[in-house]
Amino acid sequence: MTGLLQMEESAPMGSAVSEQTNVTEQEQALYDEFVTKAGELMYDEKIYQNLLKTMDLSKTPEDGLANIVYLIVTQLDEKSGGQIPEEMILPIAEEILAMAVELAGAANNLSYPDEVIEKALQLAVFRLLEAYGVDEGDITVALSEMGISQQQARQMVNETSSRFGGQAVFGE
Repeated sequence: MTGLLQMEESAPMGSAVSEQTNVTEQEQALYDEFVTKAGELMYDEKIYQNLLKTMDLSKTPEDGLANIVYLIVTQLDEKSGGQIPEEMILPIAEEILAMAVELAGAANNLSYPDEVIEKALQLAVFRLLEAYGVDEGDITVALSEMGISQQQARQMVNETSSRFGGQAVFGE
């Protein structure tokens, strides 16, 4: 299991969160606990089958992987009574994405290119940031830390909004 301290080196796509250098043993233990619980959720037979259906019903592999990450993070947060610390959500999402890539790849005998995984992470991060009520500035900062320009962020917002029948207004 990847620790917060080692995320920069071992995260599958590079960390979506700034460098974690002051992590206490308690924070690391809590992080590890959430990642373990996420894995248990994903490999529960009923949930596993639903995740595979999510991949099958998604328009693109990126969308399917992002949906899995979003679903597992929100389920994990719900089951914990909202106890996932905000600063752990994105690193946990990266771990979940790595598990989702492995799960979906094994089930479908596929290997996903880095571009697909990176796009899935971007979509998942956007959805999680939006779901947890962060403001537009926080979304822009988080995405820019991942190397996503404001124009790309605007495009992602509008693509996601159009799926729900609307056009997002993303500040200039």
